[in-house]
Amino acid sequence: MQRITLLTLSVIAAARIEAYCPINADGKASKDTDFPLGFTFASADAGESVGVDVIGTTIAYAGAALAPGDALKLSGGAVVPGGDETDTIGRALYAAAKGDKTEILLLPRAA
Repeated sequence: MQRITLLTLSVIAAARIEAYCPINADGKASKDTDFPLGFTFASADAGESVGVDVIGTTIAYAGAALAPGDALKLSGGAVVPGGDETDTIGRALYAAAKGDKTEILLLPRAA
């Protein structure tokens, strides 16, 4: 498993955040209805800078079984299949079981 990032940004964590979690530009963990800035690749405490993969591939937790090519959306801080044109944040690159870390392709979206 690897990350191939074309754009990584830093944000200040608003609260403790774990590695491989979706995060917003304001440093808060993304909610299911948010379109995240990207995914963290390290843990950070409140007030600390954390790197965020924004464009490319990243590592995320699977919230359900994934198949390669699945459109992904957020659910409970993890990625699950079932994204559509309004909430797709990426694509699964590999099969994964619920709770596994897996590499995903991030799909940017203009607001």
